[in-house]
Amino acid sequence: MLRRVIATVLLAVASTAVGPIAQVSGAQSVTGFPARDRVAGPDFNGDGYGDLAIGSVESEGADLFRGSVTVLYGTIAGLAATDSQVWTQDSSGILDTSEAGDLFGASLAAGDFDGDGYADLAVGVVGEDFAPGENDAGAVNVLYGSAVGLTADGNQFWAQNSPGIAEDPEPTDSFSQAMAVGDFDGDGYADLAVGVPWEDISFGGDDGAVHVLFGSATGLTSAGSQYWNQDTPGIPETAEPGDLFGSSLAAGNFGNGSQADLAIGVHESVGIFFAAGAVHVLYGSAAGPSAANDQIWNQNRPGVEDGSEEADYFGYSLAAANLGNGSQADLAIGVPYEDVNGQDDAGAVSVLYGTTEGLSATGDQFWHQDSTDVLDVAEAGDRFGYSLATADFGGVTTQDLAIGVPYETIQAPLDEHGAVSVVYGTTTGLTAAGNQLWWQDSTGVNDLAEAGDSFGKTLTARNFGSGARSDLAVGVPLEDVGTAEDAGGVSVLYGTATGLSAAGDQFWTQDSAGIGDAAEFLDEFGRAVVGVT
Repeated sequence: MLRRVIATVLLAVASTAVGPIAQVSGAQSVTGFPARDRVAGPDFNGDGYGDLAIGSVESEGADLFRGSVTVLYGTIAGLAATDSQVWTQDSSGILDTSEAGDLFGASLAAGDFDGDGYADLAVGVVGEDFAPGENDAGAVNVLYGSAVGLTADGNQFWAQNSPGIAEDPEPTDSFSQAMAVGDFDGDGYADLAVGVPWEDISFGGDDGAVHVLFGSATGLTSAGSQYWNQDTPGIPETAEPGDLFGSSLAAGNFGNGSQADLAIGVHESVGIFFAAGAVHVLYGSAAGPSAANDQIWNQNRPGVEDGSEEADYFGYSLAAANLGNGSQADLAIGVPYEDVNGQDDAGAVSVLYGTTEGLSATGDQFWHQDSTDVLDVAEAGDRFGYSLATADFGGVTTQDLAIGVPYETIQAPLDEHGAVSVVYGTTTGLTAAGNQLWWQDSTGVNDLAEAGDSFGKTLTARNFGSGARSDLAVGVPLEDVGTAEDAGGVSVLYGTATGLSAAGDQFWTQDSAGIGDAAEFLDEFGRAVVGVT
């Protein structure tokens, strides 16, 4: 079933690369460095400059699609290859070993799980096999941060056969296909939510589930871990074949308490409409995510713009941040297969705003490329909303929303060059004023738009240095590098007082100077991206 995992793992990448890295209450600056957009808390080496982890499906000899993760560290001038790292399951001291089809790094998430002031990295190993018959069950490797960056010291390996974790590894479960980090119990330690969208609950299977592992002074622990699915008491709806509950995840404090809350995407059928899509919200408590006051959102909910339709995939991607219009975090929901004005799969994004009582449909927004004053136009197959990222790129101090449009056509008749639309936040919420559209033929952007690049398929945003505002890393996993097809790359646009700019932008590949690897056929460098600061 490796083919299915490879084909579907991008569902997870959208959510894990673009959600908040760690919604830890009261995050503080690192001593000697200013707090710059420090939603996520610290960085991997604690120097105050954001760092970037990049996943690849890297092959090595007979180990096809074993996977790897490259880490670039931030500096006062931005990201640099100095001290960069390349991690695999064959790296010294890392638990388990690299095997064909493991897809180590196909999903990523990060936060300070042990509260030591350094961010830690959760690496999804979506295709990890266990006993015979347990192919692609999935696992998570966790690397801990230190003054010298990520190290193998105290690293962990989590799976559904780990002591204290509910359930067992089963074929194609894909444990870790989506991940999100937040302080769900409010104890000051980041916690990890792990999606298992292919988990079988009903007779038909592929219903989906989510595990929550809690942080502690010694790092992530299975003590008190949670296991959620649509048959869990108190959860609206029921587990049904093909729901894929947990295919996307995001964390943020949407209100209704001081803890972070958990948003869970599901390929739910709504009425007669197959895979119209829905999002569950579990609100945080002193005991972690709770079914008390939980919500389920879809496009047929009163007040939510538009309506549920066949295969819209509402909730395909998720991102949480304060986009304005209040003090709570808000939820951006990708609907990349939404039809817009007769254009099939043009894509859209729904935004629900937080209140003191939680998410509300009051004042919700529905964005697409035919929205008034939004650059470009909705076209068939664009998939606007395939990926999402939030950060303060410039302007007012609220967060802004970057929207991946990876199948955007820039130069017909060639297609799927990809683009990223940026909508800026204000004190009253997102606005089209000053919105931007970026692609590889934008003035000043490194490299060129080429057919099939899929610029914007993954996104993450943090302050990597070179200024006071956050920056945007754009995955281009199908970029050709020299003669190596689909070797992949990552473009970085830096924030300024007035928003993202091409000035000083960077384009990273595995052939970039100082990177301890080489661009190769089908590496898909940029398959997952996550930033910390």
